Amino acid sequence: KDLEVKNVFRSSTNRFKYYRDTGPGTGDAKLTDKRKTESERTAMTFGEFLERATAASSGGGRSKEHLYLYGEPLPASVREELPMEKLMSFINIREKALKEPSEEKGPRPFLRPTSMLLWVAADDSNPSVSPLHYDLSDGMILQLQGQKRFILVEERGHESVMYPHAISGKYDRQSKIDDIKEPAKEFDKFQGVKAFQCVLNAGEALYIPFGCWHQVESPSKSVAITIRWNPFAETIRSSTSFRCIALQQIESEAPTPSLSLPPNVAEMLYRKMIQDLPKHVAKILIQRFDAEKKELQRK
Repeated sequence: KDLEVKNVFRSSTNRFKYYRDTGPGTGDAKLTDKRKTESERTAMTFGEFLERATAASSGGGRSKEHLYLYGEPLPASVREELPMEKLMSFINIREKALKEPSEEKGPRPFLRPTSMLLWVAADDSNPSVSPLHYDLSDGMILQLQGQKRFILVEERGHESVMYPHAISGKYDRQSKIDDIKEPAKEFDKFQGVKAFQCVLNAGEALYIPFGCWHQVESPSKSVAITIRWNPFAETIRSSTSFRCIALQQIESEAPTPSLSLPPNVAEMLYRKMIQDLPKHVAKILIQRFDAEKKELQRK
């Protein structure tokens, strides 16, 4: 109970929109959902989180404060107890079609976690909701206690029909559609998009692929761990310098003396490197590049 947790999100509603603490302005288009989903991140002890979340929900749903432990990095002591080898076998990704070159002998272990996160919902009045979003990694959710309800969308990546927030804004990778079950009339292009529902019970796991849009509802006493990994991280990291050169040139509208490549050459090299990735990953990254390029040009 004395463990300090830094990712307690507070909201005036039961909806918790993730945001970046730093970075450029929102840069969003005028179209936004009218419902308020702003949340605030704060730190406290785990015991205080449980006490405040329980107290807030005891008012029969009338509380002005909703709390959700949202993607808290797992303590080292807990990570060491996870049976990683069994998890790798469970999701069967050692010898998938992702045949990236490797100097290692034998099959390459693709499950190299980039993050292991804890999610705890303790609000009895309403389920804690993570609005519609996608992640730039593969992920597996392990449900330890209670349930999680998922709505998974067939569309992947930065598609306009999903009404994504600006990449340069603090709500990157999230949709302006506040609730996929009740989208506002303004989001007319979203009509006809296929989605699937599933309920994750204690002891079950769910795999969510790179770029898959999903909305998550966590009823009270829901405890889960998310393990994320990115087998394409090395290629993406190597291409970042070309991407930044191209976008920085557009943003400054003038050559930067410290950069030796023209922006059009940097963009060509970036696209070439990305095209070597699996098609669905390359498509999403190119979508994001083109969208951010347009955002910067508008500025």
